[in-house]
Amino acid sequence: MTDDDYREILKLTRQALDRNGLSRIDEHIRTFDRPKEGAFEDLIQYLRRLTDEIRSSKSQPIDSILERFNKYVRTESGAPVQGIRVETGEGEYAYYEPSRSDLRDRRMLWNLASTIEALIEELEEEHHYNQPGESD
Repeated sequence: MTDDDYREILKLTRQALDRNGLSRIDEHIRTFDRPKEGAFEDLIQYLRRLTDEIRSSKSQPIDSILERFNKYVRTESGAPVQGIRVETGEGEYAYYEPSRSDLRDRRMLWNLASTIEALIEELEEEHHYNQPGESD
């Protein structure tokens, strides 16, 4: 992978956070930016901080979304919305098991953090392998 690839992954990750209403997490991570070390190092640093944010978050982003939602939207019953559930269709099931996810379920966030950690390992292995004089 090239520096442009690493920059693109970082850009897309930040855009995904923004699209999903998590721009505050991105802003918090960016407050700790160090001087640029290089595209690969910037990406790895960002992903590690993102994982830390996910694992150490005391209040889930979904809670603040629900709070804002309930402030402006009234249900027919008058009761506040308690959660958000995402259901996938048969075509997506192969990629997104289980077919239902409760967004307030902390395990989903821990799984996301684990996935990001696995991605970091793969990126580091690939980067190390492609360094001059490092591969045989």
